[in-house]
Amino acid sequence: MSASILNIRYNPLNNDLDAYAQAFNIASIITSIWGKGKEPFWQQSYTDLVRYVIVLHRVQSSYVTLVDVFRTSDFLRAVSKNCWRKQVAGVQQRPAIIAISKEDYVIAASF
Repeated sequence: MSASILNIRYNPLNNDLDAYAQAFNIASIITSIWGKGKEPFWQQSYTDLVRYVIVLHRVQSSYVTLVDVFRTSDFLRAVSKNCWRKQVAGVQQRPAIIAISKEDYVIAASF
């Protein structure tokens, strides 16, 4: 094979379909491989997850690949797992609070 043929790639997400249609297509492929579960909640959930990941990457760079979807989904899974561990361990972090005086607020509001 020539070197130019090896550089050709196909991105199934690079088309004019909206994010939901693309996510539904991916969910259909997953369902055909792994089978359909008893609860439709899970299929709708991962369809929504993939949809929002596609939208996120389109807003960020207007281009998305299946690798982007996988990496972002995997990152979100890791973050979720880490948050769950902290909840189980009883670690509660207080939200950051910034306090300023009324005078400083009035001065800043005048700008």
